[in-house]
Amino acid sequence: MAPQKKRATANRGGNRGGNASAGVTRNIISEAPAKQAPGPRPQTKLHSVGGLMNERMFSGAFDARGTAYKFSFEPIAAVLNDKRQLELTGRFVVASRRGTSRVAPDVRATLIATQGGIGASPSRRQALTAATSTSGNVATPQQKQEQAKAPETKQESPEPSGGPAPSPLPVTEATGDLSFVGVMYLQFSPLDARALGVPIDLSRVQLNARLAPTSELERDLQLLYSDLVAAISGDKADQQAATRYVEQLNGVLKGARVGAYRPFDVEEQQTVEGQSAVALTATQVHPHFKLIEAAE
Repeated sequence: MAPQKKRATANRGGNRGGNASAGVTRNIISEAPAKQAPGPRPQTKLHSVGGLMNERMFSGAFDARGTAYKFSFEPIAAVLNDKRQLELTGRFVVASRRGTSRVAPDVRATLIATQGGIGASPSRRQALTAATSTSGNVATPQQKQEQAKAPETKQESPEPSGGPAPSPLPVTEATGDLSFVGVMYLQFSPLDARALGVPIDLSRVQLNARLAPTSELERDLQLLYSDLVAAISGDKADQQAATRYVEQLNGVLKGARVGAYRPFDVEEQQTVEGQSAVALTATQVHPHFKLIEAAE
């Protein structure tokens, strides 16, 4: 009998030892102090900044190692590079919290991608699309009454006219002819961080430029940027139109103001057959608006 009791005692001791060991293991995992975990690595590089269109420039803010900076990019010229990408050139200004500003001239910003806007299309784009869609389909009130009285007949499918095929995109308020640019993603040329007083690498910074117009100039620029993007990256790129848009963009960036916009009446177009001075201004300079030189 004694040996049996001895074995039982040993088993009970073994169980207690096993539970104690398991408890110690759990405590090591659950009670390890967080302060012993490695801290975040110090920031060494700025990858992107968010900017909002403000008249002709883009402005925003960023943080670098705990210090807040404000910046602005003021494009003064636009070109299409060899890859048919839009390049804006201008000043990049950085202002520290102390109020000191430093400037980097001749900074290039290359358009690498865009994001379409959501919500209602700009009113000018809607007006232009409405005017275009009704062209050639205008009926007088008398004609409309006669059409309403006429008996319904089966209409045969029209012969292919050689016009553009229907778009496969869903018909919403921001696709097709009503689409517009909401964000432009621009890659800056390497920035000299030391000259700008920023303690991190600025060699490859991307500008996420949001277009949310609140003024007439900003609305005109959004429409112009949208048309330019469509001309260089649409399904059917239009080099001639893209060149024209770049010329107009340069005019606006250099101080020209955009004149009042109005879509042309179909009756006026049919009467003058595209030969009026106003119509020529819109079609040869820009299909949506004309430019007026800035006052001295």
